[in-house]
Amino acid sequence: MDDRQSKIVEGAGLEDSRINQEFKDWLLKWMGPVLIVITVVALGYVAKIRWDQHKVSVLDAAFADLDAARDSGSPEGLLSVAQQHDDVAAVRDLATLAAADIRLASFRSGVRPGAQQDEKNNFKDEDLIDDEARNEQLDRASALYQEVLDRTKDDPAAAGRTMAAYAGLVSVKIGERDWDAAADLLNEQIQLANKRQMPGFAQVAKDRLAHFDALKNLPPLFPAERIAVSRLPESANAPLTVDPAALPKHDEPGTPV
Repeated sequence: MDDRQSKIVEGAGLEDSRINQEFKDWLLKWMGPVLIVITVVALGYVAKIRWDQHKVSVLDAAFADLDAARDSGSPEGLLSVAQQHDDVAAVRDLATLAAADIRLASFRSGVRPGAQQDEKNNFKDEDLIDDEARNEQLDRASALYQEVLDRTKDDPAAAGRTMAAYAGLVSVKIGERDWDAAADLLNEQIQLANKRQMPGFAQVAKDRLAHFDALKNLPPLFPAERIAVSRLPESANAPLTVDPAALPKHDEPGTPV
């Protein structure tokens, strides 16, 4: 009985020793490649985290530049941001749209882009622009709106920017008094908005289309009729003077008492 137990114990020890040796051999054979794979995976994970952080920082910087350019009110500054951040589609398009909006506002107001009012809410004479310059601003706005529309029309992810481009182009055509072109654009916008499942934008376009008849009956606005250039001459602000000799005397017939 003791011999059998001794053989079992000795056999178990030999088996354990063989397993340990095989494990050691396996480790010697595969530990290097396994460590390499683990290291590569870890480095890839770290690289991904850093790349994601880099993309977030780039996006934050792009939108910060966009906000600063908007505050400046300069279309050239906005277009510079659009070019600088061409790889960030949203910033590029939003900057271009903002520049177009400034050009359109200049056409409507009759003052150059970025002009500031003084403490009396007046503009300087050099800030006022004539009809030719106004039409130039309108043409530039049209080109910028069209640029965004061409770039985003087939991209469902950019549908909001597409709608903004349509709205701007419609305003341009209304400024040109080209009602047929404006109506065609609105119908295109309605069709695309329905396709993109954006009922709010479709309804806004329908409302604009419904008010066309009223708009057509309004006369076009000319610079002299705009707030920006409708300042009274300096002589109008002078105090009123009256010659006492020209006043009627109280004893004259018809003089009110």
